[in-house]
Amino acid sequence: MAAKPGKGPRQDKHRSATEYYKLNTQAVEDLASADESNSPEVTPEELERYGAARRGVLPNWLKVCFVKFWFAGAVEFFMVTGLVLMYPAIALPENQILIVGIVMGMVTDLLTNNILRFMASPDGANDPWMMFAKKRFLTFFFNIIYAMLLIFIVILLYAAINAALNAILGGAEPFELMVEPLLFGLLYLLSDLALVGLKNLIFKLVSSRKNKNVQEG
Repeated sequence: MAAKPGKGPRQDKHRSATEYYKLNTQAVEDLASADESNSPEVTPEELERYGAARRGVLPNWLKVCFVKFWFAGAVEFFMVTGLVLMYPAIALPENQILIVGIVMGMVTDLLTNNILRFMASPDGANDPWMMFAKKRFLTFFFNIIYAMLLIFIVILLYAAINAALNAILGGAEPFELMVEPLLFGLLYLLSDLALVGLKNLIFKLVSSRKNKNVQEG
C-alpha cells in the first residue's frame, strides 16, 4: 500500500516562499498607493527629529544661529569696519542706526529669512526663529525698522560693556571697545533671539488665553 503524500520540507518551503512573495507584493502596492488620505498622521516634532537625523549631526537651532550671526557680522564688516575709514561719520551712533539699520533690514528680509525658509524641514519649521515669518510686502519695511531697533540695542550693549570694563580696569584714560564683526554679530544675534523669544512667549500666552476662554464659553 502506497504511503499518502504528507507535508514535507519542500512543500513548507514552497508555501513560505509564496506567502513571502504575496506579503512583499502587498507592501509594494500599499506604498505605491499611499497618499495623505490613507497615511498615518505624523506630528511636526517627529518630522523635525527625523529630518535632523537625516541631514546631519548639527542641530537646527545651531544652523539658524550661525546664519543670523554670519550675516550680522558681514554687514558690520562691510558697512562699519570697511567704510569708516573713508566716511568717518558712519561711526556716529545715529548714522549707524540709520544706514547700517537699513542695510541690515534689507539683508534680513532678502537673504537671511529666505535662507531660513529654504532650510526649514518641514516647511515653516524655522518660523519661530524670525520676527516676521510671513513673507509679505510690508515685512520688508518692518524688517528695516526692526533692524534699526536691534542696532540701537547693540550700541547700548557696547556702552554698557565699555562702562563695566572701565569700572573694572580703572585706568586713567577711558577704555573703548573696538567695534568688530565677531562681537557685533554675537550681540546682534543675542538681541534678536531675546526679542523673538519675547514675541513667541507673548503669542503663546495670548493663544492659551483664547483657548481657555473658548473652553470656558
